[in-house]
Amino acid sequence: MVASTHPKPDRNIALELVRITEGAAIAASRWMG
Repeated sequence: MVASTHPKPDRNIALELVRITEGAAIAASRWMG
């Protein structure tokens, strides 16, 4: 995970949420087969 160092990371938080969910989906797909 890359921590964003911006004064107001409002949109970055949303983008990170998307990346986290995407990463979780990819990891889940790997574990599920």
